[in-house]
Amino acid sequence: MNKWKVLLITAFLLCARIAAVSAATYYIDPKGNDGNTGISVHAPWQTVDKVNATAFQPGDRILFKKGGTWYGALMPNVSGTARKPIFFGAYGSGAKPVISGFTALSGWTSVGGGIWQAPCAYCGSTVNMVTLNNIEQQIGRYPNADAVNGGYLTIASHSVNSITSPALAGSWTGADVVIRDYRWQLDKYAITAQSGTTVAHAVSTSQPTDGFGFFIQNSPQTLDQLGEWYFNPVTKNLEMYFGSADPSSYAAKVSTVPVLATIAKNYIVLNGLSFQGSTTSGVAVSNSTNVSLQNIAIGFSGTDGIDLDQANYFTLQHSTIDTANNNGIFFSFAGGSGNASISNNSITTIGMKAGMGGNGPASLIGIYVAEAVGNDNEIISQNSIRHSGYTGIYFSGNGAVVKNNTVANFCSVTDDGAGIYTWNGFTPPLVHSNRQITGNIISGGKGATAGTNDAGYVPVNGIYMDDNTDHVSIIGNTVTGMPNAGVFLHKAIDITVKGNTLVRNVKDVYAQAN
Repeated sequence: MNKWKVLLITAFLLCARIAAVSAATYYIDPKGNDGNTGISVHAPWQTVDKVNATAFQPGDRILFKKGGTWYGALMPNVSGTARKPIFFGAYGSGAKPVISGFTALSGWTSVGGGIWQAPCAYCGSTVNMVTLNNIEQQIGRYPNADAVNGGYLTIASHSVNSITSPALAGSWTGADVVIRDYRWQLDKYAITAQSGTTVAHAVSTSQPTDGFGFFIQNSPQTLDQLGEWYFNPVTKNLEMYFGSADPSSYAAKVSTVPVLATIAKNYIVLNGLSFQGSTTSGVAVSNSTNVSLQNIAIGFSGTDGIDLDQANYFTLQHSTIDTANNNGIFFSFAGGSGNASISNNSITTIGMKAGMGGNGPASLIGIYVAEAVGNDNEIISQNSIRHSGYTGIYFSGNGAVVKNNTVANFCSVTDDGAGIYTWNGFTPPLVHSNRQITGNIISGGKGATAGTNDAGYVPVNGIYMDDNTDHVSIIGNTVTGMPNAGVFLHKAIDITVKGNTLVRNVKDVYAQAN
């Protein structure tokens, strides 16, 4: 054989061997030791901190032991490559490994009136997620949600920074007021002063409507039902109402980690992991490309399950998002999160507790894609989205495909929304192209009349193309039982509607020009 050919073959084999050995597998076990090598199941590392401090190489695999739980946050600090992503996954048998932001509450002492308090030294300035026996609890509110008018007091008059209601009792300076500004929006403000039945709050850009409603929260005075809570950021104590029950008979937990996985690198894969109990987002992906989440579980998120900010070619598949106070998935207004694929996921119990989500209309939504430069070509397909406080899927941008999803039980906290919704009320309107809503099944539009001035009007739709929406094909969908319309076109432009099955809707297809 030609000696040059032998040398080339030898060099090739050497390079292949180097490439093969350059990628390593690391193991993490709660019973491990960070002084170990980490490259064997018999010598695993122990902590997430060790993982975050390690500069992995493209192709490396970092595996957490199934059945294990780690308190803290996962923060990859290097990127993979297109051919060699960095992989974070699981090994062994049992339940998904859990990255947890929960801290157990203990040391309860009675403060009287059925209210107990426990110290929370790890809590930050705010608390957004508290559970009893693994069930999320409502922050204390007045009136309670089961009171007359769904727990809303009625606004008699208002200004840019105050509201007045003759029914308001008590002293609430320092608490928060939650105002139903519009059918589709709840806003929360700190109460800065009170004079009789008028409370003053921070100046708002949204104007309340007389005859609409509000309630008070974030005060120990609101605590009168089992599980209602209040966090004092000065004393670092969490107060909770137990009545005559024994606090020690409950497993109480509070979220104390802001974000459980922060990814700002490229070509990262998360597979088979669970993220439970964040103060804000379960997973935040930013300034990245080709991040893939597969077979993961995100639960008990204080704000959004997943927050995307300039995250191109993001993928979420075969995963679950359960119990988020604001949105299931939020595509930022910063944009640049284009070409995402969200498919075969279950997203449930999103924004279902009034007053615990964010301000503005971009809240309480299963999947929200903000209208921003770069948020284009999203594929949202074959997902199950159930129990959203507002809209199920809110899409925007060019080239969006919303296909074969099941959307049910939405608009139960705010309304004037839909199972699938978009809006283009800009001046002048943006011009879009090639947008499709096909093969979706939509049912169970609820309506939220409490806190409004018209209990007989239930503006909930299956598919809603609002203010100047343009260039959308609505084909082959099934919509049943909508209180308003199966398909509602409000000042919409160049919309194709054909081949849909529309059953038991008050109106099947309704077009409104103004």
